[in-house]
Amino acid sequence: MKRFLLALFIVVGSLGLKAQWVLIPDNSFGNWLNAHGYSACLQGSSITFWEMDTTCPALLTQINLDCSFGNIDDIEGIKFFRNLKTLKCKHNNLNYIPLLPDSLLYLECGTNQIQSFVSPLPKQLATLICLYNPLYLLPILPDSLKELNCSYTNVHPLPPLPNGITKLLCASCQLSTLPNLPEGITFLDCSSNNITSLPPLPISLTEFNCYGNHLTYFPPLPGGLKKLYCSFNSLNNIPELPDTLQWFDCSYNPQLSCLPHLTKIDTFYFGASNITCLPNYPESNFFSAPSLSTVPLCDIFNTNGCSVYWNISGEVYLDQNFNCLHDGTETYFTNAKVLLYKNGNLVEQSNLFGGTYSFVTDSGQYTCMLDTTHLPFSVSCPDLGYYTSLITDLDSTDAYRDFGLHCKPGFDLVAQSMLGGFRPGLIHFVKIEVGELGNFYGINCAIDISGSVVVVINGPAHYVSPEPGALMPTTVVGNTITWNVSDFGLVNLFSDFNIMVQTDTTAHIGNKICFTVSVTPTVGDNNPANNTLTHCFTVVGSFDPNIKEVYPIADIDTAQEWLTYTIHFQNTGTAEAQHIYVDDTLDTDLDAGSFQLLAYSHQPLVQIKQNAVRFNFPNINLPDSTTNEPASHGYVQYKIKLKENLPVGTTINNTAFIYFDFNAPVVTNTTNNTITTTTAVSEIRNQKSEIRLFPNPTNTILNIQTENFNPLFITISDINGRKISEQKYAPQIDVSTLTSGIYFIELKGNDAIARKRFVKM
Repeated sequence: MKRFLLALFIVVGSLGLKAQWVLIPDNSFGNWLNAHGYSACLQGSSITFWEMDTTCPALLTQINLDCSFGNIDDIEGIKFFRNLKTLKCKHNNLNYIPLLPDSLLYLECGTNQIQSFVSPLPKQLATLICLYNPLYLLPILPDSLKELNCSYTNVHPLPPLPNGITKLLCASCQLSTLPNLPEGITFLDCSSNNITSLPPLPISLTEFNCYGNHLTYFPPLPGGLKKLYCSFNSLNNIPELPDTLQWFDCSYNPQLSCLPHLTKIDTFYFGASNITCLPNYPESNFFSAPSLSTVPLCDIFNTNGCSVYWNISGEVYLDQNFNCLHDGTETYFTNAKVLLYKNGNLVEQSNLFGGTYSFVTDSGQYTCMLDTTHLPFSVSCPDLGYYTSLITDLDSTDAYRDFGLHCKPGFDLVAQSMLGGFRPGLIHFVKIEVGELGNFYGINCAIDISGSVVVVINGPAHYVSPEPGALMPTTVVGNTITWNVSDFGLVNLFSDFNIMVQTDTTAHIGNKICFTVSVTPTVGDNNPANNTLTHCFTVVGSFDPNIKEVYPIADIDTAQEWLTYTIHFQNTGTAEAQHIYVDDTLDTDLDAGSFQLLAYSHQPLVQIKQNAVRFNFPNINLPDSTTNEPASHGYVQYKIKLKENLPVGTTINNTAFIYFDFNAPVVTNTTNNTITTTTAVSEIRNQKSEIRLFPNPTNTILNIQTENFNPLFITISDINGRKISEQKYAPQIDVSTLTSGIYFIELKGNDAIARKRFVKM
């Protein structure tokens, strides 16, 4: 094979510039030069170069040169092309890249036999395309580089990438890792490698192809991503998808069982995976494989435990920087309650499960808001504090109704919950939830707050020790246990104050064992009313493990505001219970809107419609009592307010139905409370006195209509009974300064008192 070198010259003479051309027989490169009017100097069997020569006295200053498909094996002389900007020499026989002119901006040398670059790359080079070469090492990449394509080479690992690079293609390079990806990259193709994990993806990325690797998970996806190809991997989950995504291919991931909320995807591939249901259907999909019509929507009891997004759905997160966006490090809330109104009436409630909420609705206009009345958080977005959704047959979903919250100034310590069971002579675990209230919702708002927790036991029982793993008390004096806490931000509300208590052998069935828990400080606490809690338990003999308890027990008076219910369940079957749900129909004398989840053994998804409550435990996988008796138990605890002004003689009854998988329900006992005495501060002397509030919910003005009495004063209280304001009666009041939540308005007159609840949006 002849050896050819490239040269482009012009002769300078008395007549000025003159092109000179020397033909080389059977030389495709020579033919190319001749066809384009270029000149060459011949020496022997190669095209060689002189910087100055009698035959070629001056170097031709060409800007662009394309010598592709030329059967060339040497381009040594290219260094003399001092003003060359673009060089394309693909599909030749080159085995190395020599020194290149400093002026070069674009180099395309793919499909050769190149094994190395013998000199540094030009400092101004912006594009390097060297795919399909046996190349094993890249030189240091210049800061000027914008595009690198080294696909189908042996380059591994990649060198550090310049900060200004925007396009990287490194498919089929035997890479096991990627270097740090600078911000500014918009296109990344690392398909068909051996990559097991990814560095953080730049927010600028709009197209990402990682087909055919060994990835098991993704970092958060950029908010502007339009195309994602991640088929033929080992992914077991996919992070939240951006709204901008148009093309999504996650097929051939056999470990992938669940998908996040699907956005307005136009083209969607998910075949050859373990996906058997979808959380929702993409809003604008025009092509999918398999067809969407062949894959059902997930329900909450789906086998793989996938997320569910119904008609109205969203997420709730801690908006630390107040930008109304869920940034990657910001925490999702749990347990907080979301309210759904239709025509001003509360129709559904749902707690946050894994940071998300969903409502099943029919057609109509709805208002969705977060209940923050008893929380140490405020809504930072949306600005109005609520969303409105119009659900129709043609547009039956409204997603991304997200709420951003922030911690209120100050702190909120709470004695939240107690749980136990007592039989004579036995040692029992007593679970005590006490600490920073935000901890119950997955957020910490009480950093560097010190204080103490005190538990006092009354009745035929005595303290034994902390539960294994709990905090050791500072002092124990008889049945008074004290913990000094240096920082409530470091303690676990759910477990750090659990204790072991032994029932006396002299205790009789029916005896009461009472615990009083208090937490300080109260100065600076946003809600000192919840810093103390008393709960009494009854000593029992043998008992049914599927029971419902109420506190206070039996008779109550008209001053009683809250009832606390605990539902216990145990899998006494012969196999693991995969799914459990509990149906609990609230007594009509209970205010369903005041429902507060307190404690649980396994986090439930709570759905409330009118007075019907369902506690869902999807994929709980509760062992049977024969296989693992201690782990076969579960429970859920909540509190709820009695309705206002219930008369003496009112009875409140409740029964729960516990469903283990698809078996017939286990019916619990029925709890009973009876109002036997009147000790309330006020009573309605005219039972026909009524008030009507509208609009309800409201954001600014609340109108009041009265019937059968003449009010003199108006008092507004929050859901915890704290008085917010008191003023002379007026048929219209401005509530715009109130934070979003549930409030009670009380009208007082000479002959009547009337109360009504309203919602401030």
